[in-house]
Amino acid sequence: MALAAGFAVTSVVRFTASGLVVPLVIAAALAASGLFTTTATPEPVLAVGYGLIGVMVGLSFTRATLRRLVMLMPLVLVQVVLSVAVCAAIGFGFADIAGISMLDGYLATTPGGLPAVTAVALGSATNVGLVIAMQLVRVFIALLMLPVLGRFVRGRGEPDGG
Repeated sequence: MALAAGFAVTSVVRFTASGLVVPLVIAAALAASGLFTTTATPEPVLAVGYGLIGVMVGLSFTRATLRRLVMLMPLVLVQVVLSVAVCAAIGFGFADIAGISMLDGYLATTPGGLPAVTAVALGSATNVGLVIAMQLVRVFIALLMLPVLGRFVRGRGEPDGG
């Protein structure tokens, strides 16, 4: 329902990532309204969704992609370790301030894809609602910052007009 309504709205209202943001906002509003008795996703739907994500990722690899990944691996490894360490520090600080478990704090602030974090949160004894809400806030902030960062980067790359 939220997906259909979201796509209908995005056919009229277009902005960066509107195809993702609008259905998520509509789904959040419907869930918060109490219209539905439960917001739990049925297990078969989750299984199909996770399977489709795995297929999409797996089919995106080509030989050229793999060669490029091998060349970038040292830099990526350093960036991933630093990102995880900084996010862990932020998550542990958040957990201390909010009075939640360190695992909840870490999962709420961890970098990575929303599907992977959701799967880990569902598979462990965490506050899944908090983790998903914080991750969605992170995604929204990132999506809203992309046009600004794009303009900034594009502006730096242009030669001076004078």
